[in-house]
Amino acid sequence: EAQAIAADVGYPVLVRPSYVLGGRGMEIVYDDAMLAGYWLAYAQFEAGNATEARSLLLALLERSRLPDAPMSADLRMRLLMALGTVASDQEDHAAAVSYLEEARAVAPELDDRRRAAMLSLLAAGRAGSGDMEGAIRAGLESLALYRALQGRAESAILENNLAMAYLGVGDLDRASAYAAQARLAHEADGDRRSLAHVLETEARIALASGDHAQTLRL
Repeated sequence: EAQAIAADVGYPVLVRPSYVLGGRGMEIVYDDAMLAGYWLAYAQFEAGNATEARSLLLALLERSRLPDAPMSADLRMRLLMALGTVASDQEDHAAAVSYLEEARAVAPELDDRRRAAMLSLLAAGRAGSGDMEGAIRAGLESLALYRALQGRAESAILENNLAMAYLGVGDLDRASAYAAQARLAHEADGDRRSLAHVLETEARIALASGDHAQTLRL
């Protein structure tokens, strides 16, 4: 249906998901293949087919690198971020970091929200690859941006991730402080699923500190 409409009005066209507010998720696409690939990759990932999604995204990315490719730097950056997300989901953290670092180079001038999202993904990728110091640096930068944007839910998730990263480098005081902040935010929001993740983090911190009784309570 989207291809039929695009053929009627002519390319390029601006597409967006039907379920978002404002301009989030909008992309400029230039032909049928790009349009189909973009949405099909998203659908495959949502359906749990991460391998197929990654294949589709890689094909689009390779096309974007051709000398005459009519693809904006913004869309190329989004493709790289999507690849970083899929690679992280597949626990291919080294590849995720590589994609995200390339995305930063392709589109250095991002609005704060997209920069925060990219840094959050980068922090997760670095943590997954064992680079806890790098995860902390990227995570703190992302957290500062989300707090400035008043993104409480995103901030709380980052606080828990930072707690785990600090635990990974043996800084139990900072780990405890960030976990406590995340716990308060999720309790206030009634987000029981995210709260469960924080409780697991707190249990790991208690175990690392030798407090076995607290570990069992959590």
